[in-house]
Amino acid sequence: MESINFNNDYFLLHVMTHHSLRHYDKEHYQRIEKANTYEEVCSIAMDVLKKMPKPISIICGPISTGGAGNVIDNLKIYEGTIFKLSAQNKNIFNQMPFMKSFDILTRKFGNTKVEKNQILLDKFYQPIYESKIITKMYFIHGWESSHGARWEREIAKKHNITIEDLPEKFLEL
Repeated sequence: MESINFNNDYFLLHVMTHHSLRHYDKEHYQRIEKANTYEEVCSIAMDVLKKMPKPISIICGPISTGGAGNVIDNLKIYEGTIFKLSAQNKNIFNQMPFMKSFDILTRKFGNTKVEKNQILLDKFYQPIYESKIITKMYFIHGWESSHGARWEREIAKKHNITIEDLPEKFLEL
Protein backbone atom coordinates (compact mmCIF):
# COMPACT_ATOMS: atom_id res chain seq x y z
CA MET A 1 0.00 0.00 0.00
CA GLU A 2 1.24 3.45 -0.89
CA SER A 3 2.21 5.34 2.27
CA ILE A 4 -0.10 8.17 3.33
CA ASN A 5 0.32 10.90 5.93
CA PHE A 6 -2.55 10.04 8.25
CA ASN A 7 -1.42 12.64 10.75
CA ASN A 8 -2.56 15.41 8.41
CA ASP A 9 -4.85 17.65 10.51
CA TYR A 10 -7.35 18.14 7.68
CA PHE A 11 -7.69 14.40 7.14
CA LEU A 12 -8.20 13.71 10.84
CA LEU A 13 -10.65 16.57 11.38
CA HIS A 14 -12.67 15.77 8.26
CA VAL A 15 -12.86 12.04 8.87
CA MET A 16 -13.28 12.15 12.63
CA THR A 17 -16.24 14.54 12.58
CA HIS A 18 -18.45 12.84 10.00
CA HIS A 19 -21.71 11.31 11.24
CA SER A 20 -20.88 7.96 9.62
CA LEU A 21 -18.39 7.58 12.48
CA ARG A 22 -20.89 8.10 15.29
CA HIS A 23 -20.61 4.46 16.37
CA TYR A 24 -16.89 4.76 17.10
CA ASP A 25 -15.97 5.89 20.59
CA LYS A 26 -12.73 7.11 22.17
CA GLU A 27 -11.84 3.56 23.25
CA HIS A 28 -12.14 2.30 19.66
CA TYR A 29 -9.71 4.94 18.42
CA GLN A 30 -7.28 4.15 21.24
CA ARG A 31 -7.44 0.43 20.47
CA ILE A 32 -6.95 1.08 16.75
CA GLU A 33 -3.85 3.15 17.53
CA LYS A 34 -2.34 0.31 19.60
CA ALA A 35 -3.36 -2.61 17.37
CA ASN A 36 -0.50 -4.80 16.11
CA THR A 37 -2.41 -7.46 14.16
CA TYR A 38 -5.26 -7.74 11.73
CA GLU A 39 -7.11 -9.85 14.26
CA GLU A 40 -7.01 -6.94 16.72
CA VAL A 41 -8.33 -4.41 14.21
CA CYS A 42 -10.99 -6.89 13.06
CA SER A 43 -12.14 -7.29 16.66
CA ILE A 44 -12.50 -3.51 16.97
CA ALA A 45 -14.43 -3.37 13.69
CA MET A 46 -16.78 -6.08 14.96
CA ASP A 47 -17.38 -4.05 18.13
CA VAL A 48 -18.31 -1.02 16.03
CA LEU A 49 -20.52 -3.07 13.71
CA LYS A 50 -22.43 -4.55 16.66
CA LYS A 51 -23.29 -0.99 17.81
CA MET A 52 -24.65 0.04 14.44
CA PRO A 53 -28.36 -0.12 13.55
CA LYS A 54 -29.28 -2.72 10.95
CA PRO A 55 -29.13 -3.14 8.01
CA ILE A 56 -25.44 -2.32 7.54
CA SER A 57 -23.74 -1.74 4.21
CA ILE A 58 -20.13 -1.31 3.14
CA ILE A 59 -18.40 0.43 0.24
CA CYS A 60 -16.22 -1.68 -2.06
CA GLY A 61 -13.84 -0.31 -4.61
CA PRO A 62 -10.26 0.49 -5.47
CA ILE A 63 -7.92 1.72 -2.76
CA SER A 64 -4.40 0.34 -3.21
CA THR A 65 -4.86 -1.08 -6.73
CA GLY A 66 -6.84 0.18 -9.70
CA GLY A 67 -9.34 3.01 -9.79
CA ALA A 68 -7.84 6.48 -10.05
CA GLY A 69 -4.37 4.94 -10.03
CA ASN A 70 -3.20 6.06 -6.59
CA VAL A 71 -4.24 5.61 -2.98
CA ILE A 72 -4.91 9.28 -2.20
CA ASP A 73 -7.35 9.81 -5.08
CA ASN A 74 -8.98 6.43 -4.46
CA LEU A 75 -9.49 7.30 -0.78
CA LYS A 76 -11.10 10.63 -1.74
CA ILE A 77 -13.60 8.77 -3.94
CA TYR A 78 -14.14 6.15 -1.24
CA GLU A 79 -14.66 8.74 1.48
CA GLY A 80 -17.00 10.81 -0.71
CA THR A 81 -19.05 7.70 -1.45
CA ILE A 82 -19.31 6.83 2.25
CA PHE A 83 -20.38 10.38 3.07
CA LYS A 84 -22.96 10.59 0.28
CA LEU A 85 -24.60 7.26 1.10
CA SER A 86 -24.55 8.07 4.83
CA ALA A 87 -26.27 11.38 4.06
CA GLN A 88 -29.00 9.30 2.38
CA ASN A 89 -29.58 7.63 5.77
CA LYS A 90 -27.82 4.41 4.83
CA ASN A 91 -25.96 2.70 7.67
CA ILE A 92 -22.50 2.56 6.11
CA PHE A 93 -19.64 0.92 7.95
CA ASN A 94 -16.93 3.57 7.63
CA GLN A 95 -13.55 1.87 7.42
CA MET A 96 -11.48 5.07 7.25
CA PRO A 97 -10.38 4.95 10.92
CA PHE A 98 -8.53 1.70 10.11
CA MET A 99 -6.50 3.05 7.18
CA LYS A 100 -3.50 4.02 9.27
CA SER A 101 -3.44 0.54 10.86
CA PHE A 102 -3.78 -1.07 7.42
CA ASP A 103 -0.84 0.99 6.19
CA ILE A 104 1.31 -0.18 9.12
CA LEU A 105 0.18 -3.81 8.96
CA THR A 106 0.64 -4.18 5.20
CA ARG A 107 4.29 -3.18 5.68
CA LYS A 108 4.62 -5.82 8.40
CA PHE A 109 2.98 -8.87 6.82
CA GLY A 110 3.54 -10.43 3.40
CA ASN A 111 6.28 -10.06 0.83
CA THR A 112 4.61 -8.78 -2.35
CA LYS A 113 1.88 -6.18 -2.80
CA VAL A 114 -0.57 -8.89 -3.87
CA GLU A 115 0.32 -11.04 -0.84
CA LYS A 116 0.05 -8.07 1.53
CA ASN A 117 -3.38 -7.15 0.17
CA GLN A 118 -4.60 -10.75 0.37
CA ILE A 119 -3.57 -11.01 4.02
CA LEU A 120 -5.62 -7.85 4.73
CA LEU A 121 -8.62 -9.32 2.90
CA ASP A 122 -8.35 -12.70 4.61
CA LYS A 123 -7.66 -11.52 8.15
CA PHE A 124 -9.76 -8.35 8.37
CA TYR A 125 -12.55 -8.40 5.79
CA GLN A 126 -13.34 -12.10 5.51
CA PRO A 127 -14.35 -12.56 9.18
CA ILE A 128 -16.57 -9.48 8.91
CA TYR A 129 -18.33 -10.77 5.80
CA GLU A 130 -18.65 -14.27 7.24
CA SER A 131 -20.35 -12.80 10.33
CA LYS A 132 -23.29 -11.78 8.07
CA ILE A 133 -23.46 -8.39 9.83
CA ILE A 134 -22.91 -6.67 6.48
CA THR A 135 -25.98 -7.23 4.31
CA LYS A 136 -25.24 -4.98 1.35
CA MET A 137 -22.13 -4.03 -0.60
CA TYR A 138 -22.03 -0.89 -2.74
CA PHE A 139 -19.46 -1.14 -5.52
CA ILE A 140 -17.82 2.05 -6.76
CA HIS A 141 -17.76 2.35 -10.56
CA GLY A 142 -14.51 0.82 -11.82
CA TRP A 143 -14.37 -1.73 -9.01
CA GLU A 144 -13.22 -4.32 -11.57
CA SER A 145 -9.75 -2.74 -11.66
CA SER A 146 -9.19 -3.59 -7.98
CA HIS A 147 -7.96 -6.97 -6.82
CA GLY A 148 -9.64 -6.46 -3.43
CA ALA A 149 -12.98 -5.38 -4.89
CA ARG A 150 -13.04 -8.38 -7.23
CA TRP A 151 -12.38 -10.58 -4.19
CA GLU A 152 -15.18 -8.81 -2.26
CA ARG A 153 -17.58 -9.37 -5.16
CA GLU A 154 -16.91 -13.13 -4.97
CA ILE A 155 -17.37 -13.07 -1.19
CA ALA A 156 -20.70 -11.24 -1.61
CA LYS A 157 -21.92 -13.91 -4.01
CA LYS A 158 -20.70 -16.71 -1.74
CA HIS A 159 -22.47 -15.27 1.33
CA ASN A 160 -25.59 -13.98 -0.47
CA ILE A 161 -24.81 -10.36 0.39
CA THR A 162 -26.76 -7.88 -1.73
CA ILE A 163 -24.65 -6.14 -4.38
CA GLU A 164 -25.38 -2.67 -5.76
CA ASP A 165 -23.22 -1.14 -8.47
CA LEU A 166 -22.99 2.64 -8.21
CA PRO A 167 -23.15 4.70 -11.41
CA GLU A 168 -20.00 6.17 -12.91
CA LYS A 169 -20.76 9.77 -11.87
CA PHE A 170 -22.26 8.84 -8.49
CA LEU A 171 -20.48 11.62 -6.58
CA GLU A 172 -21.63 14.21 -9.12
CA LEU A 173 -25.32 13.18 -9.15
